[in-house]
Amino acid sequence: MIMQPLRQALDFQFHLVSEALMKRLKQATNFTSLAVERVGEQTQPAYRTLMTQLRNSQDLFSALTGQTITIASLLQCDGALMILDGQSASLGIANDSLTESLAEDLQHQIEQGMYFTNQWRHAKAGQGAPHAVLAVRFNTEACGWIAWFRRNTTGRGHTQPWRERDIYLAEQLRTDLLDHCLARATQQSRVQHRLITQFTHSLCNPLQSISMSASLLQAENERNTNLQRNIISSSAKMEKMIDQVREANRLGAGEAIGLSLRDTNVSSIVEQALAGMRKLHLQTIFKSDIARHAHAVIDPEQYAKGLGILLTNAVQHRTSDTPVSISLHRVGSDLCLDIRNQAPSLSADQLTGLFEPASATRAPGSSNGGLGIGLYIASAIAQAHQGSLNVHQDVDGIVFSFRIPSSPNSDS
Repeated sequence: MIMQPLRQALDFQFHLVSEALMKRLKQATNFTSLAVERVGEQTQPAYRTLMTQLRNSQDLFSALTGQTITIASLLQCDGALMILDGQSASLGIANDSLTESLAEDLQHQIEQGMYFTNQWRHAKAGQGAPHAVLAVRFNTEACGWIAWFRRNTTGRGHTQPWRERDIYLAEQLRTDLLDHCLARATQQSRVQHRLITQFTHSLCNPLQSISMSASLLQAENERNTNLQRNIISSSAKMEKMIDQVREANRLGAGEAIGLSLRDTNVSSIVEQALAGMRKLHLQTIFKSDIARHAHAVIDPEQYAKGLGILLTNAVQHRTSDTPVSISLHRVGSDLCLDIRNQAPSLSADQLTGLFEPASATRAPGSSNGGLGIGLYIASAIAQAHQGSLNVHQDVDGIVFSFRIPSSPNSDS
């Protein structure tokens, strides 16, 4: 659960940066020195007050719709509407069905950042007189819209049209909201990074104490021996999970995986990891085909970490009572480690999503309690070694291929 927001936070920041830059460019090109004049003397104080409310509040809804100055104060309108992440707040629109109809229409404007018309009709009111609607979208991911509404008061199918200054002010508000959301998302990302760093560091010491205490317990009988083994095993599992959270947190913050490279006998690392897995998973059959004396310039600890993630993943997600196969071989100038296990078929999108942090892709019926970040880290480890981690399916199951450049010291 800790890492679930990581990818969403990064995607949201990228989206906000892109839109903010585009809007700034558009303003510089189209509006230039006339921008302030178009806002109007009466609107400027209200706009500045609204921006102050926004900076001083942690709640967008409260800042824009719940104080003395609201979004409805900016434009001459009969009502205003704010939508964000499935929630809505209306100002001056007493008709709930009208609000629902307008919100539904806006959610269908998928490709637009601004929507305005003088001929909007309330879908649930049949062939009623048209109204004027001006709306801007400030959050694509959470379907965030702000809209202003003008009723038809003549009964003749005419409403007061939106003027150029109205459209400019709506566009200005959208840009300022994008800037505000970008700053808030950046701040939250930094806070999250700092909290996760502190959290994982704080957990390490008590876990190490538990593990050391368990190893010193006297195994007086079989029951105590089993309890001791379970404590040590559970502590080791938790330490691995904390290490993965810490690593994914660093990657999410844009930090590279640190490597201490040296020429290494990769065959030996694979054999040792496989021997350890056989001791941990006595009921699992492991089939291996490991090239002898295969060398590569790697960080042995990081490579072993990636290998451990892949082996654990294969054991956890394999079809019951089926083997896990490991193959280490050369492909041209590269050293390729293939880990295969039988598993239910996954779609192309699910296969691609396996390398995303906090991936929701799981084998049907699987409930292993993992964090969903192991393959994300393993892929980063491969890339740090100038290699790659790929996955494909065939009739014999699913195969992860961990590929890195080999060393001239490898036997031919």
